[in-house]
Amino acid sequence: MIMGTRKEKEVKKNGLRFSLVWKITLTALLPLIILAITAIIVGGRSIQSGMREEVIGKLEALATCIEGTLDVLDSGSYTLDEQENLIKGSYNLSGNMETLDELVQGDEEFTIFFDNTRRVTTILDEKTGERLIGTTASEDVYNTVVKNGGDYEAYDIVINGANYYAYYKPLENPDGTIVGILFAGVPSASVDAFIMEKVLTLVGTSFVIAVIALIAVIFVVITIRNGLMETGKVVSNLAAGDLKAKISPKVLKRGDELGLIAREVKELREELTSVLSKVRDSANDLLNSGKDLSSMASQTSSTADDISHAVEDISKGAVSQADDIETASSQINDMGDIIGRIVRSVGTLDTTSEELKYAGDKSTEIVHDLSSSNDKTMDAISRIGKQVNATNESAQKIGEAIEIITSIAEETNLLSLNASIEAARAGEQGRGFAVVANQIQKLAEQSNESAQRVAGIIEELLADSERTVKVMGEVEQIVNEQQEKLGQTKSQLNDVSKGIDVSRDETSGIKEQTDVCDTARSRVVDVISNLSAISEENAASTQETTAAMQELNATINLLAEAAHNLTGISETLEKEIEYFSM
Repeated sequence: MIMGTRKEKEVKKNGLRFSLVWKITLTALLPLIILAITAIIVGGRSIQSGMREEVIGKLEALATCIEGTLDVLDSGSYTLDEQENLIKGSYNLSGNMETLDELVQGDEEFTIFFDNTRRVTTILDEKTGERLIGTTASEDVYNTVVKNGGDYEAYDIVINGANYYAYYKPLENPDGTIVGILFAGVPSASVDAFIMEKVLTLVGTSFVIAVIALIAVIFVVITIRNGLMETGKVVSNLAAGDLKAKISPKVLKRGDELGLIAREVKELREELTSVLSKVRDSANDLLNSGKDLSSMASQTSSTADDISHAVEDISKGAVSQADDIETASSQINDMGDIIGRIVRSVGTLDTTSEELKYAGDKSTEIVHDLSSSNDKTMDAISRIGKQVNATNESAQKIGEAIEIITSIAEETNLLSLNASIEAARAGEQGRGFAVVANQIQKLAEQSNESAQRVAGIIEELLADSERTVKVMGEVEQIVNEQQEKLGQTKSQLNDVSKGIDVSRDETSGIKEQTDVCDTARSRVVDVISNLSAISEENAASTQETTAAMQELNATINLLAEAAHNLTGISETLEKEIEYFSM
């Protein structure tokens, strides 16, 4: 029956071990996945934003360089001749396209619009292979650059069926009059390919870091699980009476609470083994002493019967009185020796009972110490729970800070909008300020988006912390089960202690009966001595002796009954001790 129960507990613990390992692992894995995805998204957008700014900056520099080169070729104004060729001063730009092609490198392109019509360009029509001369700029570009005198940036404008990163700036005559548009661009495909390459590199790096972190978490969780399961198995075996179970040295050498529990359990097992060995030896001594006491009581009873017969013979004839007295005296001496041995045996039993009582008290104290150690473990788990709650509060404070950042971003966006309106009212003098206001507005929108994403991450981290608290509750349940096993062990030790107390009570009763027996022996000796000196009182002495012998027989019967009870108690105590396997 005990073995069946032990197997059922082992199956349940295996199931709990699987559940605990995966729950802790998944709890640690989810934040890693969220962090990796967040890093990829934020990093990818940062790379994309940075590359766009860098490309636009290069295109702006290219447009400025082309504008300077055109001024070097001729510092005059831009005009159209009768053939609609674009002329700068006296230099025919439309007629020297091959020279202008050398101003760009790689996949860079540029175009000069006179008014809103493309007059000079390096872009070729994919179908005809001719230059895209005569096409017009979009209305949005025209209004922004020509009418308002501002720069225009685009990341996905379509030219000749292909997407371009584009930069437009006003084309001005020496007197500052805006007569057209200067365009610099590069196909989006090459830039997007570079951005995708960097994003994939970021994804690969995040994946490798997540895998390494996951392996570390699994290793730590498995180490904790193995220590808990090994310690729990030893405690279960102790509760089932198996004192042979041992804890591995690796767990015993740990410096945390788990190692402390393992060392306390080891000390408990060693102390229980020592105490129960002494109890078993004492129980054997108690059993042997009880048997000897029973045997002595039988011998004493037999001797008392012989004395009784001798007294009867004395009353039948004075002739054989001397011989009977001598025989009775000899037998009484033998009985005195037997009673002396009984007294010594009872003294030994009393000493043994005291040792058993001390051993039982020591075992109870050890179990109490182990229970206190479990309470410390529960306190450590409680502190971990408080730390997780503190983490939650910190995350909530971060969320409040994000709300403040979002509010600041919205106010910044509103201020940039007001600045754009004021710049538009200022006209030419506000063009540069309008560009700065537009950039501030974009940065405010990006800050708002990033703050919202971080707020979402904070909410997910709070949910993960709640799951961590739940897992800590399951660990606390395991420790409570160990506490219950210690309670069962304590109950068994209490039963052993009660048996020892009963044994001491019976021993005290036996000692009292042996004192009465010794008193009766003294009285018999006195009676026999008086028989030899006072023969005329033989009849009275015989009656007195008979009465004393009856009292002695009654005392011996009580002694025999007490010896029988002591033997039963010893056998019961030995059966209780057999519950433990050493």
